[in-house]
Order: sequence, then C-alpha cells, then structure tokens
Amino acid sequence: MSVSNYSRSSAGRPRRLLSGLVALSVLGGMGVGACSWSRYDDLQDNAPVLLLKKPEKLKNGFGISLAFASSDAGSRVLVVGAPYLSRGAAFTVVGNQDAKVDASDTGFCDAGADSNLCYMANQVAGIGLARAPEGASGTILDLCFVMGVGQAANDAGLLVRCLDQTEYALGVPTGVFNALVNPVLQTGEGQPLFLAADKDSQASVIAGAPGQTPPLAWFYAPDSMAPIELLPSANDPSYGSAVASLRVPDGRVLAVGAPEENHVYLFHWKTGETEARLVGCLGGPENFGRALASGRVNAGDETDELVVADAVNVHVFDGSKLAGLPAVATPSCSLASLPEATLLASFGCGSDASVTGCEQSDFGAALEVADLDADGDGEVIVGAPRMTVREQNSAGAVLVYDAEGERPFLLSDVLFLSSAEEGDRLGSSLAVGRTGGQEFVIAGAPGNEKTAMMFCS
Repeated sequence: MSVSNYSRSSAGRPRRLLSGLVALSVLGGMGVGACSWSRYDDLQDNAPVLLLKKPEKLKNGFGISLAFASSDAGSRVLVVGAPYLSRGAAFTVVGNQDAKVDASDTGFCDAGADSNLCYMANQVAGIGLARAPEGASGTILDLCFVMGVGQAANDAGLLVRCLDQTEYALGVPTGVFNALVNPVLQTGEGQPLFLAADKDSQASVIAGAPGQTPPLAWFYAPDSMAPIELLPSANDPSYGSAVASLRVPDGRVLAVGAPEENHVYLFHWKTGETEARLVGCLGGPENFGRALASGRVNAGDETDELVVADAVNVHVFDGSKLAGLPAVATPSCSLASLPEATLLASFGCGSDASVTGCEQSDFGAALEVADLDADGDGEVIVGAPRMTVREQNSAGAVLVYDAEGERPFLLSDVLFLSSAEEGDRLGSSLAVGRTGGQEFVIAGAPGNEKTAMMFCS
C-alpha cells in the first residue's frame, strides 16, 4: 500500500496521513515511547488498525461493551451491543497485528431455540483460563467470557461461554440470586449489571448490580467458581455502577464505584481466604467513580494501579498503597486519610487542531491501562466519546496519558477515526488486547456500530 500524502500535526511533527480507516494524532511532538502508528486506506492483513465487521445477526448495537481474553490457545475479543437485548460476537487475534475482521463465534446470548437463556450485561468480562464445572474440582477452559445473567445446565447465575463453545453458569450469592438473577430469568426485564476482570490469564472477576437494596457486588477469586460478597458500609444506591480488580502481591484489591454518591469502596482479599475485608472508601468530586480500570502504571512492581474517573478528570492511585490499608468497619469516604503519595496523577481532557470540544467530550466515559510501548509501565487510556473530530460532532476520540514523571498530566497521544462520522462516539467502550508481546487498544464507537483495533508498531 502506498502513502497518499504527508501532513504535520499542530506541533509541527511530521506524520503520515492516509484517507482510510483510522488516524492517530501525536501531540506536543511526543508519542508513546517508540510507538509508531500508521493509517491505511482499507483492511488488509497485518494492518495496524482494523475495523471489525458487525455480524448480520447482531441487531441491537455493536461496540457498546468490549472484553478481551488471552491464553496459550490464542486471543479473542468479545463485542456486544445493548444490555439485555443484544447478542455478542467474538473475533480472533492470531498474531501480532493480525486479526480476523469477521466474527469467529456469534453464539453469545444467541437466543436460539437450543440456546441457554441469557441476558447480556451492561459490561462484559474476559478470562484467559477459566475454571468450569466438571467432576469434583472442575476443569480449565480457554478463552472464556462472562456475558451476563443466564441459565445453563449446571446452574443459574452469570453465564460464561468459552472457546470450545462450552457454556456454564457461575453461581452467585443468595442475595444476588433473589434480587437479580431469578427476577431477570422469570420476567426477562433488564437490571443493570457491570462485570470486569483483571489482566491475569486466570483472572479474578468482579460484578456489581447497582440500584439494589441492600447493595450488591461480589467477585470470584482467580481459578475459582465460588462467589465472595463485597458489602459496603452504607446503602449507596449506585453502588456497583463500576467495578475493578487490582492484582497485588498477596491477592486482590477490589474497587466498587458508587458515582451518585462520589464514592469508591475498596476491599482487600488475600490468597486462600474466603472473604474480602473492607479497607477504605475514596471520595471525590461530582460523579467520582463513574468509571474504573486497573493495570500496572508504575514500572518495577507487581501491583496494579487503580484509575478512577469523575465528571471532569481522571485520577490514578498507587495500588501498593491501597493494598496496605488496614481493615475498617465504617470508613470515611475521602482522600484525606490516604497514605502520602497514594494519588499518583490527576488530569483532564486535552485536544489539538483535529480533535476539539473538551467541554462536552464525556472525558472518562471509559478507562483502560495498556503498555503500548512495551517499556514495562502502562499508559492510561481514556475514552472521550463526545469529542468533535474534524468538525464531526460526537465522533469521539481515545486519549493516551503516560501518567508518570514530573508532568504526569500531559497528554501523549490521541486516537480517532480518519473516516469519523457524526455520532460515532468512539471511546464509549475500551479494552486492551495482548498478542505477540504487544498490547493494543480496542475501542467501541457504538453510535454508528463500529469497533476498532488499534495496534502500535
């Protein structure tokens, strides 16, 4: 493929620009390390940017929620549409910058006559290696996704589908079954459900169901099918609207957002234990906790950081400091009692000549952490789906922050579709893929039913 022309960014840095699927703007003469982004006229093998093709049988949206799973068996991306209405489709990533743009499995919440009863969650989760029911201790299956509420042969609970198309249900706490699972299965009426997993192959999965009394959140430890409840100290109605699992040396730190109250509750589970202890409650500005993510922002340790969005800014908290918090029965929801330097960075929306409109951008609608330049520490990836791109309103963009050094608030990169259309809303959902030693960004643009995989070469 030939290069059609060259242009310069607002900072004067030369950049290759093609008229095709996706463009990346590099701000301030900076990129993410040695990361090089290219633009292509059309889909081709090994292209650094791919738009996934929406299967015909998916009738209720595409790109509203995303999840990724990876193991020695390969890598897959799950793309779904509207919660409780849509089906889902998995796409295969078979090598570095090589993915299949056609779905490899469209059986997620299939709704067929022989299918399990299933209702898609607001946010889905991926597990590279999942323990499934079989015999006394279960078996390990590859490339599984937790889809939502469902009924399988073994149980009713959270329905899981794996690479070999095995489906099973993860059991849920009794209170969750009575308040969420059974009513949904009986009536088919949707209730909010948010799922997330950490980035280990044998990941911990966490779930939140806001709007319930008492509040509902629970998780599954790595390599486990047993649910563990996460009970807050107050009945915050929006508790469970966002969830995240942080890998720490002795287990997991679990974060549960209650954004209507501007709170994020923290729990610490230690390997081998059967319960998680409440260790704190973060409090912040308006809508603090509306989106959460985890990943290794700091180099040199084995601990994930917690990333939190509020109505305007994104904040990064040191996971090692959070893991050291003592158990507390009734925590004060603030930042004042945190250990020194727990808050690593806070930053807001940035723009350039091609991408504007921070005021109405919905900056922080989705969050992720990815080590795009393979330097051992991660960049914070932020969705801004209402940004204007080349005069296309709400086309959306994905903003990248290095989140370290003396100026962690500086914007590193902006990703957007060069074929951006009004109302795309790119960045409404995010996931991070990993293949061939490289991490890459997966971004949903559900306004016009698009999903892009963006590789750094």
